[in-house]
Amino acid sequence: MAKQLQLRGGTTAEHSTFTGANREVTVDTTTNSLRVHDGATVGGNIVGAITVDSVSDLPTSALDGQVCIVKDLNRGGTFIYDSTEVANDNQGTNFNGWIRQYSGAVNVKWFSSIQDALSIGGVIDGGGEEFPVGNLTVDVNNTVLQNIKLLYSGSTVCLSIIADGCSILNCKVYRSTKSTNPSMVYSSSGISLNGDNCSVINSEVYNINGTGISFDGRYSKILSSTVRDNITGIRGGGAARDTVIDNCVIVDNNVNNSSGADGILLSRSCSFVTVSNCFIDNSGEHGVYGQGQNLKFLGNTISNNYGDGLKFGSYDDQINNYDGRLNIWVPGVAGVPGLDGVDGADGFGLQNIIIDGNTLKNNAGGDGIYFQPSCDNVVISNNLLYGDSIRFVYFDYTGIDVRLELHKDIQILGNRLFGGGITVEAYNDVLISGNSVTEYISTGTKETATEPYGGTATGDRFIIKNNSVTNTSLDGYISINRASGHILDSNIIDNLTVVENCNNVKVINNSINYQSSSIDTARINDFSNNTVTCINDLPFNNSAVAFSFPKRFIGNSIIGNSYTSTYFISASFNANMPNNGRFNNNYIECTSSTRAINLEGQWGTFIGNTILSSASTDIAVDCKCDAFNVTGNTIRYGSINLRNDTAGLGSLVVGNKVNSVSGNVVNNIIANNG
Repeated sequence: MAKQLQLRGGTTAEHSTFTGANREVTVDTTTNSLRVHDGATVGGNIVGAITVDSVSDLPTSALDGQVCIVKDLNRGGTFIYDSTEVANDNQGTNFNGWIRQYSGAVNVKWFSSIQDALSIGGVIDGGGEEFPVGNLTVDVNNTVLQNIKLLYSGSTVCLSIIADGCSILNCKVYRSTKSTNPSMVYSSSGISLNGDNCSVINSEVYNINGTGISFDGRYSKILSSTVRDNITGIRGGGAARDTVIDNCVIVDNNVNNSSGADGILLSRSCSFVTVSNCFIDNSGEHGVYGQGQNLKFLGNTISNNYGDGLKFGSYDDQINNYDGRLNIWVPGVAGVPGLDGVDGADGFGLQNIIIDGNTLKNNAGGDGIYFQPSCDNVVISNNLLYGDSIRFVYFDYTGIDVRLELHKDIQILGNRLFGGGITVEAYNDVLISGNSVTEYISTGTKETATEPYGGTATGDRFIIKNNSVTNTSLDGYISINRASGHILDSNIIDNLTVVENCNNVKVINNSINYQSSSIDTARINDFSNNTVTCINDLPFNNSAVAFSFPKRFIGNSIIGNSYTSTYFISASFNANMPNNGRFNNNYIECTSSTRAINLEGQWGTFIGNTILSSASTDIAVDCKCDAFNVTGNTIRYGSINLRNDTAGLGSLVVGNKVNSVSGNVVNNIIANNG
């Protein structure tokens, strides 16, 4: 039988006070390890790796380099002792100097809590498992939290990131059930990005009793993530700058319909934000509410929201002059006490907004894109709108400075609207071009003043060009109201409506195909090279206003064969103003009208027109004017009548193809007609 060797031994605790003889070997009965003694070192020297059941069993002291294997499935692993690291204990990768051996990400299971794991920074991995949590804070720069599910039970912020350069990857943050709170809770968020250069990528946040993801730092990124079933989806704070929100699904954030319950809320002074390629649907208030500056919205689909698709407004903590009466910002005015703000005369609440290539549809508020005062430098281009409109509005407060109503430098280009229209209530610097609209384009102001602030009613303040405004009901229209300096050029429309108080308006090169009402031409200065087809038994223009005809009425084709009464066109030019009226080279067809043209005024011309009225008419052109040049016209039926009862004097009526010239032929020059 083999001989048995039995050594002296004792527990780890007993070894801590034992000094063995030189070259003596003892057994640590706690760790089943051997200790070789030198006659001087207390506890001796452990030989080889030791094994324990849990991290709580790690020896309280050891020689540097000693290896220990912990068998616990969650917190276990291989550890090497380093006495210089004792003070850096974190109860996850360092247990009183026992240093965990690993490569790659830190596993949150190694720690007694997720907050302990976050305190060391680096890449922290949750292994795709769910962890019930309260409020967590990331305060170590460049921390990455990935592959974790956080079931939140707190009342403020689940994951607050206050460090820089941090990322949330492939994570879920959520409560167990959707909130039923009747109002917005601004203090609550699933994830809050308050540091700079932080990101949320390929993650999901839902059922938060407040905001899904909030950001208030610089250079934040929210990418390829889903934010759903919160009160507000994503919210940017006033200090946020240079943020990108891209390729996200932001849906069903509709716990209530209170203020702030938006898909994306970009709070007051939030700046340099780009929202691109996102799907934003079924929000409790607006799809997006933007209150800041330098904002871009590119290639998004925004639909089925309770309010508007994209809404913009300026408020009291933005950088310019706040008017507390209306809770909006007004442009500053240098040198004017109370209005000489930070940006002087160039200050606006909303500046530099680009909205391009988006699809907006079925937003219950009725507007796909909505702006309230004040804004400067807005470009809306290449968007598709279904059942939604584009609208810039005034508040129209009587007696308030018109600067409160200012929109400036607006471009609306190449959009297609199906079932909606475009309304721009602004004073100047507006271009509406290349749009296809089924309902209307309407411009002007609700203020009683017709002049722009700080300017005069001169110049090209509105250009409406190359648009199509038509539909199968034949009632698409362009409407101008209190317009100053408008140009309507090369549009294809069903109807034109000129409401009131217009100045310096040019209507040129347009096709107006189904004009169903008389045009109030009182404030149109130039109506030239247009094609107009009138479809009802109404005159072409409203003759109720004296001197109500454009100064230039040249090269038009006007057809109104449904009109059965007298004076299809009443051309009443302003008296006592030389060279004021030009009615030249037009084709006028009104085959059911007994008298086609009523011509009044002084010092005008009626040259080169072709008039086709009823074959039974006796008078085609009724002249009640002095010193007119009536030459080179072709009048198929009826006469040119120089009215005796209006003292018509000094007109030249020469070279017209007309049946006859009648009336006051003595006091005018009549020659070569017939």
